[in-house]
Amino acid sequence: MDLLHLKYFQTVAQYESMTRASEKLHVAQPAISKIISGLERELNVSLFDRTGKFIRLNEYGRVFLDKVDQSLSILEDVRQELNDMTGNISGMVDIIAVCAMSLLPDLLGKFRQQYPNIRFHLAQHSVNTPLPTTFNVCITTSPQRVPNCESIPLMTEEIYLAVPSNHRLANRKSIRLIEAADEEFIVLGQGRACAR
Repeated sequence: MDLLHLKYFQTVAQYESMTRASEKLHVAQPAISKIISGLERELNVSLFDRTGKFIRLNEYGRVFLDKVDQSLSILEDVRQELNDMTGNISGMVDIIAVCAMSLLPDLLGKFRQQYPNIRFHLAQHSVNTPLPTTFNVCITTSPQRVPNCESIPLMTEEIYLAVPSNHRLANRKSIRLIEAADEEFIVLGQGRACAR
């Protein structure tokens, strides 16, 4: 039983298909089948229930998968911690940007100077569609309620209200937004969702 075999098992368990797992891993299906059979012999239990060409993770497989997931996660954490200690930090950061695209070149440039082995996957996102469920950083105009995430303000901007010179609010230095609630506004039309 080695790490590569555990990763292969994890993928087969995810897809519950030798064919799909072999396509994902770019490994021949007979090799995947042989590795899974070897794991089952070594553990002395079947990890999958087999019906013809179909497989389904059984209770032994679910217990084993849980421990494999934990073990591989711990090993990845250790690898990352050692990289952090040596300053050899690498990886991918998934960024979703709803706004403030003008801030990104400077922010990402400074970050890359400090961490040159980090790569970025940037997705421009529309305000009108729900956020994807997985990301590392999201830049948006308003705080999002996403479990296990925290938000920090990057910048604040003043909002100006332009009114005719004879308008009731024309000579005011500031107003509360509620005071303009019944006004008619000229706004940008609703745009299409941004392509990824």
